[in-house]
This record gives sequence, structure tokens and C-alpha cells, in this order.
Amino acid sequence: VGKEIKKLIELCQIMAEALPEYEKKLPKKELPNFMVKLISYLDSSAKMMIPDLGIVMQTDTTYSEELLGLKFKSAKDCIIENAKSVIRLGLI
Repeated sequence: VGKEIKKLIELCQIMAEALPEYEKKLPKKELPNFMVKLISYLDSSAKMMIPDLGIVMQTDTTYSEELLGLKFKSAKDCIIENAKSVIRLGLI
């Protein structure tokens, strides 16, 4: 698996494909950074997102896979399983 980088909108697309009955609840477009900053003046919860805007969060599982002798699931499989878990727990 190694490195996999997914934008939030890509996560939503993966979930929409796997769980079409929830597609309408998922975002379909990415909000531009300047809009998030503008909204943060009105909504204090959006202020917490400001420091993360423009940052690409990347992980590389190669070292831990070699060290532990195992293979992690793909990002796509993990996203789908997490979405199903949230639904099963009644959080959505």
C-alpha cells in the first residue's frame, strides 16, 4: 500500500460509490480555502480548520509493514469500512 493521499472530496466520492443510499448526505464539491476563512468569522467551529488549510497530510506504511510483517488494507477499503461502522453505530 505504501503512500496514499486522499482529499476529503475523494473520500466522499469513495463513500458515495460504496454506499449510494447515503450519497445525498455527502459533499460533492470542495469549498475553497478563502470561503472557509470567511465562514470562520461567522462560525467559530470553522476556525479550528484554518491551520490545516493547504496542508497535505501524508502517511507511509512501508516501514511499519516491514517491521511488523503485515500488510495494511488500502485507503479505499478502510474508508468504506469506517463509513459502514459509523452507519452501524447510528452516528449518521
